[in-house]
Amino acid sequence: MAEIPSDIITLVLREAYYLRKANFSAEHQPDNPTLSSCALVNSIWKEAAQSLLFKSVVCNPSFASTILKENSVLLKHIHIIDFTTPEDKNALKEFGKLVSLALDRCPSLYEIIWRGAESFALSDTALSDIRGRDLSIRSLRIYWRDPSSDFHYRLPTCFPSLQFLSLITDTKTDFRVPVPPSDFLAGLSLFELRLSGCLDSALTTICQSQHSIQVLEIPSILNLGILETIRPHFVHLRSLRLKRFTEVERSFQEACPKLQELMVVVKGQTARLPVPLPPSLKHLLIMISWGGYGMDATSFVSSVILAVTQSNTLQSIRLRGPTWNLKGDLSALRSACEDHDVDLVVKSYASWPDEVCVKASTRCNFPRRRSISSFTLMN
Repeated sequence: MAEIPSDIITLVLREAYYLRKANFSAEHQPDNPTLSSCALVNSIWKEAAQSLLFKSVVCNPSFASTILKENSVLLKHIHIIDFTTPEDKNALKEFGKLVSLALDRCPSLYEIIWRGAESFALSDTALSDIRGRDLSIRSLRIYWRDPSSDFHYRLPTCFPSLQFLSLITDTKTDFRVPVPPSDFLAGLSLFELRLSGCLDSALTTICQSQHSIQVLEIPSILNLGILETIRPHFVHLRSLRLKRFTEVERSFQEACPKLQELMVVVKGQTARLPVPLPPSLKHLLIMISWGGYGMDATSFVSSVILAVTQSNTLQSIRLRGPTWNLKGDLSALRSACEDHDVDLVVKSYASWPDEVCVKASTRCNFPRRRSISSFTLMN
């Protein structure tokens, strides 16, 4: 094995990177156990494997005390780093220093994942320190539980080159979520925005400053008033992901003349796919809710077949969820897709796609599946 050329070793390991089966919470997971084993073969395999193992890291105490604080040469490989804010106010100051150290010592950093809860947030001084650095962070994913301050609104403004923002909040039913400031995201030019658990005012506030968003993921549009407010700002939208699809959401997607990708959730006994689809649509993902037991499978599949036969642009359909409920109706859909040259992929799991945060292009078009080649686009 030692005589295998290093470039061949690199190719082999790149192929192995995403071989591990995805779980229900993520689209793909790196096969770190295999890569770790390969790193033990010899120095050539070790160098190639480590460059992949450190593409994405979790900034836990072990990593901080060894790789990070020792300023290891491995830090140059890191593209994605995952922070979790300590739920101890006495530890926040030291955590802020750790974040600053990571930002200083990871020159290839592209994406930050930030997790936290309640009021355990960095101080204004720590945020100012981050904001004052010359950073080229392109992607930020914030996962915050029961936010009691506006920290999750202020953090994105620390990264002026930000293009991808996921803002996911999980709150108790009686919890009062802070209102976003009027200048939320001002000065940024986003390509992709994902919102979940946020106030409706967050989306309407964002529209005041964002006019270039091409990928939008939201649970739903609650009413026609919000629809009329946001519709003029999304004429460039190419991908829309909705967890509810009523007439309000349908009116919104009809106002997106460049839409190439649509993701929707269907559920209930009367689940149907609204047709016709947008004339520009190429890719369709349909999530069948686990609450969809007892749905009229024949009527649902018939609505999908109608969409296939009416579209001149559709290239792929992905069905996810308890697809065994569709039983024999799937054979008719497969035949329709074959007749119209539409790629059909059916999966029995219902995980929402957690796709890579890179711009859709000829090198990584919709759907943006996770692959090792995505790292070359992270610059």
